[in-house]
Amino acid sequence: GKSSFINTCERALKPNLRKGTADIQTAGGEGTIALQDFLDDLGNDFRLVDTRGFFKHDIGEFTALTNIVYGRIKPGQNITFETEADNTDSEDYFPNWLHAIIIVLS
Repeated sequence: GKSSFINTCERALKPNLRKGTADIQTAGGEGTIALQDFLDDLGNDFRLVDTRGFFKHDIGEFTALTNIVYGRIKPGQNITFETEADNTDSEDYFPNWLHAIIIVLS
């Protein structure tokens, strides 16, 4: 799903790339445990961020997703499913916010 989409984008934007760099989990589990940046070397502020899947749709996953969107969990950091959101002022994180989200359903 998500990692395959990133690999497709990488191959589209880098024609000499034969295989994308995002690891694809084929065992039916969740392979991505840390936020990962892709295509951040294009010379602008564009990047794709791969995250783990959200399957339970509970408060812990909602909080993790909120912390990702508002830049409280940054690329390279592990995604944690805490039950409390970070209450710091989100305006401080604005440059780190994700400004567009692509949802991949599979």
